[in-house]
Amino acid sequence: MPTAAAWTAVSMRCWCPPASSTTSPRTGTSACSAPPSAARAVPTSTPTAWKWAGCCARTCGCRPATTGPATRATATCPATSTPSRACSCACASNSTKTCSAGIRSATATRRAEESMMTTTHSRFVLSRAVVAALLFGACAAGNAQTRLLPQQQRISDEAIAADLHGYQSVQDRIQALNDGGRPLRDYALSKAQCWLDVSFHEYTRNDRSAFPQGALSESEKLVQLMGQRAASIPTDTPLVNAAKYLRDDLWQRLRALHGNAGFSCAQQAAACGEVELVHAGNEFNQQQWRHSKPYIQIAEDLVNDAEALARQCGGPERPDTPAAAPIPLVANVLFEFDRDGYQDIRTHSLESLDRALARIAEEKLTLQRVELVGHADRMDGRGHDDNQGLSARRARTVRELLIGRGIPADRIRYAYRGDSQQVQQCAGVTPRAALLECLLPNRRVEVRLVVARGE
Repeated sequence: MPTAAAWTAVSMRCWCPPASSTTSPRTGTSACSAPPSAARAVPTSTPTAWKWAGCCARTCGCRPATTGPATRATATCPATSTPSRACSCACASNSTKTCSAGIRSATATRRAEESMMTTTHSRFVLSRAVVAALLFGACAAGNAQTRLLPQQQRISDEAIAADLHGYQSVQDRIQALNDGGRPLRDYALSKAQCWLDVSFHEYTRNDRSAFPQGALSESEKLVQLMGQRAASIPTDTPLVNAAKYLRDDLWQRLRALHGNAGFSCAQQAAACGEVELVHAGNEFNQQQWRHSKPYIQIAEDLVNDAEALARQCGGPERPDTPAAAPIPLVANVLFEFDRDGYQDIRTHSLESLDRALARIAEEKLTLQRVELVGHADRMDGRGHDDNQGLSARRARTVRELLIGRGIPADRIRYAYRGDSQQVQQCAGVTPRAALLECLLPNRRVEVRLVVARGE
């Protein structure tokens, strides 16, 4: 850098000594300081010259000298410029530059310049205040749009995180079953996954009804049975949360698929079609047909896909095939807490039993026998000896029910297990009402209808 740099502003010179120059890391220019002789060259009574010199020195930074012919440099500051706007400068190769104030008067008083700077500063501050007020108003409006009204049952972030962890836990168990060799298209595995999917779908849509929990419980019940390698897994589809029974024609087609020779290829679509029909029925109860329409469409597509897959998989019928092995139809009859009477049966579970009996009549199946197993949840009942006796009374209630529906008594066998075979643990669920509802799948009588097809 040269040891001196000349500049002209009202006959003043600006000196750029190395010791007093600072180089900007962004622009590479040096800020110029006043020359040592300035005090002698300019009377102290002309502060305007000093102020313009300072403005020019700050605005027109000094660059190091370069080789080549010396040229003059000028700085042009428009008359409308403010101290926040930079003058345009061109520095000479010998570090000499001339700063011209243009139409701005170099003899303007210091008071006028300070007045301009004060006015400009006031406008700047005012504009920032207006912008800040607008931003604050926008933020306030945004908060008003997203603020939720207080609710007695409003869940916390910690509760949501715990729920998501629960969903992931069930998903991991389903994946583990598949990793262990159970095919993805398996009926029970597919149904467990679809129950989990519709439960999580409604949970994320802030469904505050019992449907998310009920669907999740159905998924976990199937996962539990698959994990225990149960000999028979229920094929009934309960109407969770008292969902409306929609589209009987689709239900009939799905029931027919279970006895189709190509069902092994249609298991996944059939299982998810059944779940989606229940999902549609739940949405119908909440906001009627228009709200359930998308899910009915999903169910229709799944039933059509299942039938197409069954046709492709089954191949031509062979008239000489041997008689089919007995077919188990499974349903669960659920009871209210600490109750064992007919009037204490949950309606939707009774409907699933009725549909299984109707299928026997419609498809002209031969009922060989009925196996009943009574169960109780892990809670201590009121006024009863123990859960063992409660599960036995429930099994006998269902036996009498079946006899009343025309099934011979000698074909019905029953057993009871008390609370020894829980399918839903519900650890940590509170309050007590929520815990009892969570334990509902344990308060059951398993009904296994063993049938065979006629000739």
